Amino acid sequence: MRATRMVRIGRRLLAAFCLMTSAGAFAQFPSRPVTIIVPATPGGILDQSSRLVAHELAPLIGQPVVVENRAGGGQIIGMQALLRAEPDGHTMVMGSVGPNAANYSLYSKLPYGPADFAPVAHVVSMSNVLLVHPGVPARTVQELVALAKASPGKLSVASSGNGTSSHLAAEMLKWRAGIDLVHVPYKGAAPAMGDLLGGQVQVMVDNLITALPQIKAGKLRALAVTAGQRAGAAGRAHGCGVRISRLRGHGLGGPAHAGQEPSRSGGLPAPEHRQGAGDAPRQAAPGGDGRGQPADGRD
Repeated sequence: MRATRMVRIGRRLLAAFCLMTSAGAFAQFPSRPVTIIVPATPGGILDQSSRLVAHELAPLIGQPVVVENRAGGGQIIGMQALLRAEPDGHTMVMGSVGPNAANYSLYSKLPYGPADFAPVAHVVSMSNVLLVHPGVPARTVQELVALAKASPGKLSVASSGNGTSSHLAAEMLKWRAGIDLVHVPYKGAAPAMGDLLGGQVQVMVDNLITALPQIKAGKLRALAVTAGQRAGAAGRAHGCGVRISRLRGHGLGGPAHAGQEPSRSGGLPAPEHRQGAGDAPRQAAPGGDGRGQPADGRD
């Protein structure tokens, strides 16, 4: 991420802070360290991008920028932490498709809604990549599909959590290819990647940025990228014959209503998958117990 882009992000942050705070409060802003909440475990792309933003942003605003990891609950815990913080612009969250989009379809009830948040700055967009452990005897997506069809439910697919981009892309692959992979959700991409490297799980869809070092080292095999063209750095990871979601993006957000209580409050909702008109058929609880609760209890 280039310094010029960080300057643009810094300017957007200051403009957003001006809108989120009163004129009197903004005159002294920032008056203390700024916190970026990461609703995932350390080591994943949400965490890495947040720490890069924090490093570059601090000298622009003249205050330290602290990264705070609040993982769990399908990233809902981190979103709640933002709404419970003082709504004065000193606390933001690194949002993604899971808590900021997918959760509204996956959960019938949430302790927050879209109106509770205000977008601050887009940070990064990237492709996902379909990965397998080298022990899996598949070098193409077609071979992986054939292997999964020959042994339904034998292969497991890791994700960074229910409703995340990696989970949704994997579910789309399963549905469109007609295969049965056991979903194992984690509290972030880093622990999921650790188990994939160790062979405890066999398949994962992750972002290309953090997966690339493992691909180059030969520790993981890339079968396809979710982009419209070949990703040269990933070698032969390109067209897969099965369309799955292309890009994922992350951005900073803040509370929408300074000085007001969030419009929703309460504990974590009971997860459930809801099917609307024209939606693709979904399992009631991928990797879960039939109610949307992860079977392993890790997320």
